[in-house]
Amino acid sequence: MKGHGWETPIGNVLAYVLELVKAWIKQGMGSEQRRGVIYLLSDGMNNNGSDGTDIKDEIEVFNATSTQGHIRLATIGYFQDPENDPDEAAGKALLRSLVTNDRANFTTDDAAEIVAYIKSTITNLG
Repeated sequence: MKGHGWETPIGNVLAYVLELVKAWIKQGMGSEQRRGVIYLLSDGMNNNGSDGTDIKDEIEVFNATSTQGHIRLATIGYFQDPENDPDEAAGKALLRSLVTNDRANFTTDDAAEIVAYIKSTITNLG
């Protein structure tokens, strides 16, 4: 696509989505509790701006202080390079570091497995 290089701004994307999810949670009526899930599908190779760890910190602060609900950040790594690729290893490590629940990190090279993972977790938001 013209004007779009090989840049991945993970932190910018997460910051934008976080504001949307926080607004949705805050719109809950009365004592209604809302849970938001952000799925980040990436190769983890951030090369433009924040890597998203600051946004994870914002999510944790929101979760600790919100009386209306909480947010979960799940990562899905889509990797197709050989296992010993150092860039891919760094991407996997970044995605593992961003999750707000240890079970919320998934990696694969199969798109069908990604769909199955999302379907299996969407009903188990704990």
